[in-house]
Amino acid sequence: MNNPPIVVVVDDEPAILDLIQAQLAAENYDIRPYASGTLLLDDLEILATADLFLLDVMMPAISGFELCQVIRERRSSFAPIILVTALGDVEHKVRGLNAGADDFLTKPTNTAEMKARIRANLRAREYYCQLELAKQDVERLSLFKDKLMDMIVHDIRNPLGSVALSIQLMGDPPNPAKVDPTTWQLTGRQVDFALEMCEQLLDIKRQQSNELEVLPYVVHLRETVNQAVQPLLLFARERKVEIKSDIEDLTFESDERLLTRILMNLLNNAVKFSPGEDAVEIKGRRAGDQVVITVVDHGPGIPHEFQDKIFELFSTAEVSRQVRGYGIGLAFCSMAVQSLGGFITVESEPGQGSRFIVTLPWVEAREEEF
Repeated sequence: MNNPPIVVVVDDEPAILDLIQAQLAAENYDIRPYASGTLLLDDLEILATADLFLLDVMMPAISGFELCQVIRERRSSFAPIILVTALGDVEHKVRGLNAGADDFLTKPTNTAEMKARIRANLRAREYYCQLELAKQDVERLSLFKDKLMDMIVHDIRNPLGSVALSIQLMGDPPNPAKVDPTTWQLTGRQVDFALEMCEQLLDIKRQQSNELEVLPYVVHLRETVNQAVQPLLLFARERKVEIKSDIEDLTFESDERLLTRILMNLLNNAVKFSPGEDAVEIKGRRAGDQVVITVVDHGPGIPHEFQDKIFELFSTAEVSRQVRGYGIGLAFCSMAVQSLGGFITVESEPGQGSRFIVTLPWVEAREEEF
């Protein structure tokens, strides 16, 4: 439940403070009375958080006009100011407006009018706050687009740079004597990796627009895992990392294409962050009405403060040098797993590796699809 609006009332006459509090007693406001502007200025917290100010104009030490100006200077966010005055001439109203006032009440105050003016000014504050939030959303969207371009350039440049280097090694025109199967395989893998990142970006955009198509079909988990492992074997050999699998013989209904790409991303990251002469493990089992797939590496791990952020698009570019390379892939994995009706989590300790857990709903495969 939202807290009631904080309404500050400043008047040097105790009887007036009591009267205004009585007039507003039936309203859902948090009334904060002050006997002088000086007392209010000493209360920095209320000065910064109040939703509306009701200020008497004629006060000793600091007048309502002066107090209004100080509030405007010190506040970083908008809060309406209503001046309460017995001065009804145009000159004093102009002075109040120039000081930053939004509205006026004339003494003695009429209860119905005061309530109406306070409600109207609080609505104005609410609209202002909504506009500020909308402005922040626009700014975040602009930043998102900038970071999107940075990430695309950074992540796609590297594999394409490897392709360019491989082409240079082949010679111009290509010299068959310089082209070996490993070079060709590496070139193909880097091209496939760049294309996969493009597909991930397109799928993320489709999912955000509710246009991502999920095609449930029969998944043979062992075969699907093998399809995800095969393209990574060369990379794993280069890294001197072994990929071990322990997969139950499960057949269920899901989108095999998306699941394969999810596992490829998780395994690619696991190999990339594993130290040499080590192993990456992938396990799959049924647990009641769920299918649980885990990918385990023994790399540097992920700091606790970053584990809630790594599935957000682009956030990994900012967390640390250790996890910078996750890039777009984990954001895609999170989106794709959600599209399959499941969820993905991570368990990690710095220096002790990471365990990514994909949990999917168990859906019995339809016999006619075999």
